[in-house]
Amino acid sequence: MKTVLKKIFRLPPTVLLLFELVIIMGILTWIIPAGEFTREVVNGISMVVPDSFHRVEQVGMGLFEILSCIPAGFTQNADIITMFFAMGGSMEIFNSTKTLESFTSTVKITEGRRGLVIVFFLMLFFSIWGAMGQSIPLMFMPIGFSLAKALRLDAFCAMLMIYLAAYSGFSVGWLAYGTEGIAQTLAGLPMFSGWQPRVILHVINFALVFGYTYYYMKRIKKDPTKSLNYGVPNNGFMDGDTKMDVPAFDFRHKLALLVWAATYAFMFIKAILGGMDTTFMISLMLLQGIAVAIVMGMSSEEATKKFLKGAGGMVGAMCVLGLAGTMNVVMTDGKILDTMVNWISAPVRSVGTGVGAIVMLWVNGLLSAIIPSGLGQCVTVMPIMLPVADLSGISRQVAVLAYQLGDGFCNNIVPTAWVLVAELEMVKVNYVKPGHGASHPPGGGGLWDQLYRGAYHG
Repeated sequence: MKTVLKKIFRLPPTVLLLFELVIIMGILTWIIPAGEFTREVVNGISMVVPDSFHRVEQVGMGLFEILSCIPAGFTQNADIITMFFAMGGSMEIFNSTKTLESFTSTVKITEGRRGLVIVFFLMLFFSIWGAMGQSIPLMFMPIGFSLAKALRLDAFCAMLMIYLAAYSGFSVGWLAYGTEGIAQTLAGLPMFSGWQPRVILHVINFALVFGYTYYYMKRIKKDPTKSLNYGVPNNGFMDGDTKMDVPAFDFRHKLALLVWAATYAFMFIKAILGGMDTTFMISLMLLQGIAVAIVMGMSSEEATKKFLKGAGGMVGAMCVLGLAGTMNVVMTDGKILDTMVNWISAPVRSVGTGVGAIVMLWVNGLLSAIIPSGLGQCVTVMPIMLPVADLSGISRQVAVLAYQLGDGFCNNIVPTAWVLVAELEMVKVNYVKPGHGASHPPGGGGLWDQLYRGAYHG
């Protein structure tokens, strides 16, 4: 029984998994009936017209046509891939200076419970940040890496501190214009109305996430073999040993820390005031890397080598993003995306009010697997769900909440959610146990390995 379960839960590494999904979607273009919704542009946003689904000519894609979608998939996420390139290079330049290690050793954050207090407030900040709709914590992973190193933890702890904290707020999104705000606007509701129950859900989310993070930190401190990064070089970090020699916190390091802190402070302010986009973040990260290299007195050759080393460490995440875009291109060009949306939303119409609301949540969760974009799912699904809710006696506020929770929570599970798989690639934790065909050496286990253990041991 153990061997059977192990085979069932043994999935390929993420990049290979997404490539296989691309091929599978290509095959499905021959099987799933082709169909489309009629769309209209409202206030600059392409909207699906309710009850407009209709069959179109079948578009079966051959292998060459499927592979030809790969450039379009990478192009679709080109700005985010470029962001990874800039972020990886800039991170390497800054991390190589050991500025944060030097600073944290000076303030001695690892003494007593001070480190735990810092972790709590850092996670609280990013949780609120996520509730405001800022769902891309990738740019701030250096903060998590540096704190995890200072506390002698693993790279996965950095993901818990930044990514999971941010999504504990984003999954509810009671101040998120790009998801909650637009969904309520489409539903004819006051923007951000009904925030009280959402805030309660946010508090519960954050308590659970921080509680698990604290549990995981204690667990790996007691037994390092329980770490998801156990056996992975450098404990999952991009560079060096966590026990590296720490330089003195001199004037140059103070300047580098000032540049680093100012970069993220400016990013926070820009996001709150509006105008934050991927192009801005790319430019800011490149500027940070250049500024740090200058204040640390690096030569242009040394800085270039470090930048390329860091950028190279992001190749896996870049491939994940490109293939995620490719899958969307295949489904769209193969005319099966709208058919799948129409099928999945159909069960909601066949049940009563109470059950219908729950079914609506699960339907939105399933849809998030094929439409990873929260905004994309919003403008595609809400025009369909709202009439269904009206006919089923479900309030529009509940319909919006079902969309927000279904999309938000499932983005922490499905392998097509590019933020999730990119974060896992950054911290060298695969969707499966490292070593089962993955690019990382055998370690403590991946997400699906944990599910397997839970299924077998009850």
